[in-house]
Amino acid sequence: MTVMLKIEEILDDIEEWYSEVDEKVEETLNQVYEKVPGHYFGLIGFLIYAFSTFTAVILYLSFDPSYSIFTHWISHLGDGPNGANYVFNLGWIFSSFILFFFQVYEIRKLRKKGIKERYLDLMSMASLSFTGGILFIGIFPLHNFEIHTFFAVIYFAGGFGFTLLYGIIVLTLSDESNTLAFVAFTTATCYILYFLSPVITIYTSQIGITIYFLEWLTLIAMFVMIVMIIIQHFFIERPNKMKNKKK
Repeated sequence: MTVMLKIEEILDDIEEWYSEVDEKVEETLNQVYEKVPGHYFGLIGFLIYAFSTFTAVILYLSFDPSYSIFTHWISHLGDGPNGANYVFNLGWIFSSFILFFFQVYEIRKLRKKGIKERYLDLMSMASLSFTGGILFIGIFPLHNFEIHTFFAVIYFAGGFGFTLLYGIIVLTLSDESNTLAFVAFTTATCYILYFLSPVITIYTSQIGITIYFLEWLTLIAMFVMIVMIIIQHFFIERPNKMKNKKK
């Protein structure tokens, strides 16, 4: 009995500690988002994420014109020539932190609309997996093959989970655009196609749809999804809030 009571006391202490930490995190996030609205994290994170990727492509091509989205992995940029590796890796490392705050903001926004916690917990895990994958892909480029591959799997799994859950949740909300749900489901479908690429490309490689292209397709689709969420905020949600304040 004494041992059981001791265990219960320890568990109670852990629960109390977790509640205190959770409150402090919430307070800190509120302060952060008051100073910098969440969608600015999305805009800045996207610009770094996209700019570093496409700048790295240009730098790679200026040294080796054979580089192509049909014949090379995205990760080849992390070991690319002519400074492409530095631009790509640093850009992905920095953007991972900023995009994490953007996705946390989106999850908090959905929480205020009454979405069940278990769905938001799954989204949080997917978000951490996606942005954590971006971070460690930048830290461990392709020449660290085994550890790079491990974090690439985490990155793709997180991206798929976040887009799928986001689409499902947005579709259930009457005040959200169905366009966002469509874009999210389309992005999730791109991830599924990539997961199935070893089979699909047996039949499609002759028409240019290679495993490399399907990987790039997931990245481009995610770019589009982030841009659509930002557009939704700046051109629909924000003007509506300003109109409501005037009333």
